[in-house]
Amino acid sequence: VEFFGAPVGAGMIVSLPRREGLAADPCAPDAARGWVVPGGTTIRGQRARLVIMNPFAIDATVDVSLAAPKRVLRPGALRGLVLPPRRSTSVDLNRYALGEEALAATVQATLGRVVAGGMGISTEGIRSAIGAPAPARAWVLPGAADDGETDLQVVVPGKEEAPLRVRAQRADGQTPLVEEASVGAGLAESFELEAQRAGLVVDSAGAPPLVASRRTASIEAGDGAVTAGASARSATWLALTASGPGGAGARLILVNPGNRTARARVTLLSDTGPIEAPSVGSLTLGAGRILVVDLSSVAGLRPVAALVEVNDGTVVPAQESSRGKRPVS
Repeated sequence: VEFFGAPVGAGMIVSLPRREGLAADPCAPDAARGWVVPGGTTIRGQRARLVIMNPFAIDATVDVSLAAPKRVLRPGALRGLVLPPRRSTSVDLNRYALGEEALAATVQATLGRVVAGGMGISTEGIRSAIGAPAPARAWVLPGAADDGETDLQVVVPGKEEAPLRVRAQRADGQTPLVEEASVGAGLAESFELEAQRAGLVVDSAGAPPLVASRRTASIEAGDGAVTAGASARSATWLALTASGPGGAGARLILVNPGNRTARARVTLLSDTGPIEAPSVGSLTLGAGRILVVDLSSVAGLRPVAALVEVNDGTVVPAQESSRGKRPVS
């Protein structure tokens, strides 16, 4: 997507033909030479794919390595991959690392710059998440509507083991979930957590940075999801829609991962312009808490984006939608 004039936000919503499920993903704001793509699994019934795109007018060459809980793989077939100009390719990771509960891909461009993301397909539907161009020492993973188990996946792309802590944040406050854990250098690890109706904050307890993602399962077909999260503070956010054309089941989640009260202004944007919604205009959010806004009750049955301007403190927004009881993406 190329734009001229005022800045824009863009994303994709993907569905499987003749099957349940949607996956929603924001576009990357820029290409990079390196990407870490967490959130994959290749256990029975699950397929993991790595998608790499070259949006430029010259060739790009990349090397791909895979991180699992106990091994790092560098398949010869995934080294020196050449992407022609303005092309994308999809790599079936089950061919190289079958039976892994956690699987992350590291993409390093030796020529040019690329964009990378992951996709999972199973009986639970389809999941999709953009990769991270760099690791960080803290990640915020919004969530609120799931009532099943959460699979937190952490990958450490560096050469040092990373100790970590995990907090769950709900409407009534936050609680520690993991206080003493670590992931080995170069490896990916999965943590099964009880985090119903909560956002997650993952902090590196040491110097090594990491990349985190969150995968939720579902009993009802089509309602699985994966969240890539955010690693940086910002004064302005654009939370794109995660629902289909009808906008049903859409929710806006606001997370305050900080240690003091945050204040923000929310403007809802539709295909006809801003929406008058006084109930979500100026909001105050306590430290370590989340706020969930039912967008279908505020904006009706249509997809909307949310412009979030933070006036004080730290706020991280996201959108999710559900076909049944659990989140789609």
